[in-house]
Amino acid sequence: MSIDKTIFEKLDLKTLLIVGLMIALFLTNIVNSCNAGKQDTNIVKVDGKKYELLSHTVDTIKVPQTTTIYKPGKTIYKDNTIYVPLPAKIDSALVAKEYFAQNIYKDSITLKDGLGTVIIIDTLSQNKIKGRKFEANYNQVIIKDKEIVKDLAKLQVYIGGQAGFDKKNLVNFVGPSIVIKTKSDKLYSISAGYGLGGTVVVQGGLLWKIKVGK
Repeated sequence: MSIDKTIFEKLDLKTLLIVGLMIALFLTNIVNSCNAGKQDTNIVKVDGKKYELLSHTVDTIKVPQTTTIYKPGKTIYKDNTIYVPLPAKIDSALVAKEYFAQNIYKDSITLKDGLGTVIIIDTLSQNKIKGRKFEANYNQVIIKDKEIVKDLAKLQVYIGGQAGFDKKNLVNFVGPSIVIKTKSDKLYSISAGYGLGGTVVVQGGLLWKIKVGK
């Protein structure tokens, strides 16, 4: 091994300042690059946590429904009775026939926005409502609100060490290393340490993510 402890004893303030400045510039460039490449994304909150919105679809489905309600005449509220003068001549048989006949009245109401119709059928006999039938044919509206989200991308920092080897000197470089993964999946690396002869070596790298397969 050609690197021994005497190399690390040569570390001085000037060297530290140079290495620190280079690392600071490196990190500044990464942050600026991230901010410059930042794209507007839709952010939504789910249970108080922020996510990136990938897609948002709203489907409205109308399901036909039918409801029938029958009410006996005695349960229907009767208002005041108004009597009118009788004509001079009355056909008693016709009056009796009409009195005991069952007259059926049918009406319908169309609801707004295509929600359906309500049919009302009244049966009258002996001057009374014998029964009332409601038949509602309506569309039950079901709204499906679907959101597809994913976790927000985060800046990740890794710290460790790096060493270089060769056949002749075995170890030709050793020092700490920092790797930064940006929100756009780019990797920046920088390492600083001592090489052969006590030379301060600073290394940097940039890697892009590539798609493999589908």
